[in-house]
Parts: sequence; structure tokens; C-alpha cells
Amino acid sequence: MTISKSNPPEPIRLFFLFGVAFFLSWGPGLQHLVFLNFSRLFAVLSAGLVGYWLLLGKKRFGAFPTQYNLFCIFILVHTVIAYLFVFPEDFIFEYTGVVYYQDGFLLPGVSRGYSVTRFFLLLLTAYAVSSLLQNRRELHLFALAYGSGFTLSLFLGGHVWSHGAIGFYRATGGFLNANALGLAGLLGFFLNLAVCLDSGVGRRTRAAGFLFILAGLYGILASVSRNSLAALACGGMVVACYLPLLKKIRWSVLFLCLLLVAAALLPEEIFLTIPRRLFTVFTGEVQESHTAFRPILWADYLRQAGSYFTLGLGLARATEAIRETYSPELLGLYCPHQTYLRILVEFGIVGLAFFLGALAMLVKRGVILASGRGTGLENTAMLGLLVALAVYGLIGDILPHRPVWIALGVIAFTQNRLAGSLYPESGNSLPDGERPPPS
Repeated sequence: MTISKSNPPEPIRLFFLFGVAFFLSWGPGLQHLVFLNFSRLFAVLSAGLVGYWLLLGKKRFGAFPTQYNLFCIFILVHTVIAYLFVFPEDFIFEYTGVVYYQDGFLLPGVSRGYSVTRFFLLLLTAYAVSSLLQNRRELHLFALAYGSGFTLSLFLGGHVWSHGAIGFYRATGGFLNANALGLAGLLGFFLNLAVCLDSGVGRRTRAAGFLFILAGLYGILASVSRNSLAALACGGMVVACYLPLLKKIRWSVLFLCLLLVAAALLPEEIFLTIPRRLFTVFTGEVQESHTAFRPILWADYLRQAGSYFTLGLGLARATEAIRETYSPELLGLYCPHQTYLRILVEFGIVGLAFFLGALAMLVKRGVILASGRGTGLENTAMLGLLVALAVYGLIGDILPHRPVWIALGVIAFTQNRLAGSLYPESGNSLPDGERPPPS
């Protein structure tokens, strides 16, 4: 019996889609709390999803705007040239040591071959998600699968980072990275906001959506990530701008109530850390880690602009720009910790221009669809998520993190595939070449 492309095996597709969503938040931060090592399960499921997409997917690249596809092609060509002809000695696969965290948590360091492979796997996963999701119901199930996996990872606990000298405590969850936990919380919040904004969902689905919105807010607060808090505020304001007046008032009250509940559930040490850490933004009196020296770090990179501005240094090679010149206050090499600067360092001004063009087109499509009647409030929530990611990128690095690429895939699906059947009712038109196809 042969499997035709017109009738792909649905259980396999759904298994990989919902498996990727559920296990996205399960990483090395849970290494002491579960019997099996689940940190690699996401990578296995992502590879399976990409493989299924390449073999049986339809309209594989059609959900994203042309500008985004050109950006990805540029990255691919740039990376092939960099590692095949310019720096072939850097493209190796080996472990470079072990990073020891508090309480016996370990994270192996990897060479650039692993970093590059992981990046392209995440990039292709975004395409696979945008292509293989098929309708609104699957979007809701995807959001609920993600929310349930994220919430379970919070119940399991995960790693908590502490700085005893100044009394700072931050949850890192399943990631061993507090900022990644904050990003995962952002994704959970906006994904399930899209579910709850849909007036057609049932009571049980809506109740689950509210629970996972609460879990997302808890993750953001527990991470004490200033990046994520700023992103949540900006993305939330964008959503509020496009909601009808009554929904705006109702959702503002609900948001405040859920935020208070999430804050009340925090451990006391983390709750007390939030105002202290936010206070350092305005005073600069306390620097709780080396990576908090962002102005110094950015200045180091900008001083070396001549080495990367035109052609870039290559994917995962940003630190080469300051290897010999970084400021002693940093006590080591760090990536730029700013998305736009990192893209400039690694891919040059042309790469940054492609990225900004792709981001601008995604935002433009989101604004058109959020402004239209009949295009579904999912697009309002996804526009808020997109703006949140763009704001986060101003003060943090989004490229290495899993939640970002899943978010991009869902945003593209919602803007293009899901809006297709609703488009005639909107009374608006997308930019040339960007009109969603009929579903």
C-alpha cells in the first residue's frame, strides 16, 4: 500500500506537531527531576517533523512572506560559503567542555558544527509548523499541547539560579536559562490568548486556555527576565489596541487578575527579586552577572565594526569580533545579547537588511489582518506575539531559543493559511503577492 501526497498519514503529522509543542520546554534544566533525559526529545521530534514536512508537506514555503524566505536563503548561502571556503576548520562536531551550574546541573559545551546544525533545524521547524498546521482547531490543540507541556515542566520544578551575595533568585525552568524560560512564557501567553479570544471555542477549551495563560505569566515572572517583561508589556498593549472597547476593558481586568494570581504563586525569594532587579535598570547600582554589562558589551562590538560590517563573520562566529579586544569588566567572551547587533556581526549589513525587511513584512501583514473585520482575533494575538519578539530582540538575543522559531511558524500559519478563508470578509487587501490563498 502506497501513501499518496494528497492523503498523508494524519496521525503521524499530528504526533510530530503536538509532540514538538509539548516537549519544547523540556531541556537540561530537568536533568535531576525525571528518570529519562528528555532534553534531546525535542530535537528528535523536530527532526521527525522536518522530515515529514520535506517528504509529504504541501506549499512548504508559502506561509512566510517572500522577504522572509529571501532572508533564510541568504543565511544558507552565507553559511555555506563561510564554513566551506573561509573557515572550514571551524565546522567541527565535538564537545568543548562542561559548564557547571549550581546544585550539580551540567551543560556540555559544543563546537560550532553543532550550533549551526541546531540553528538550521530550528529554522526548518518553523517552516514545517507553518506548513503542516491546517485549520483553527489544530492551532488550538497546538496551543493547548504547548501550554500543558510548559505547565508540567513548571510543576516538575527545574533549575533555580541564585546569587547569594545580593539575594537574587531566578527560575530557569527546563532550559537552564532564565531568559529562555521568559520567552517560553511569552509564547504560552500569546498562543493561549489566541485560543481564548476565539468566541467559538467551548468552555473546557477556554478554561484550559486561561490556565495556560496563567502558566505563561508565571513563567515570565519567575524568570525575572527584564527582556520578557518589556516584551509582554509592548505585545500586550498592541493586542489591546486592536480589541473592541468592551473586550479591551474585559481583557484588561482579566489580565490584571491573572497577573496578581501568578505573582502570588511565586516563591518568596523570586517575588522579592523582581522589584530589586527592575530597580537596577534605573540605578545601575547592582550588576548581578557578567552578561548584565550590556552597554560595555555592545560598545566592544561596535568598536570592531570594521571587521564585520560589510560581509559578516559567519553564523555562530560573533565572538570572534572581540576575542582579542573585549573589556576586562566582562571577564570573558559573550555574544552580543542583542538580536539586531548579532545579525549585523554574523551576516553583515546585507543580512541585517534582509532580516529587517522580513520583520517589517510580517508586521505589515499582521497589522492589516488585525485591523480587518472577519479575519479572526487570532491575528491580533499573533501580532502582539510578533511585536513582543521584536521588542525582546532589542535587549536580548532571540536566535538561539526554541520558542522563537515555533512562534514564527505559528505566526506565519495564522497570517496566511488561517486567514485565507476569512480574507474576503475583511474588506482589506494584503500587499502584492501576500494575499492568503483560499483554504
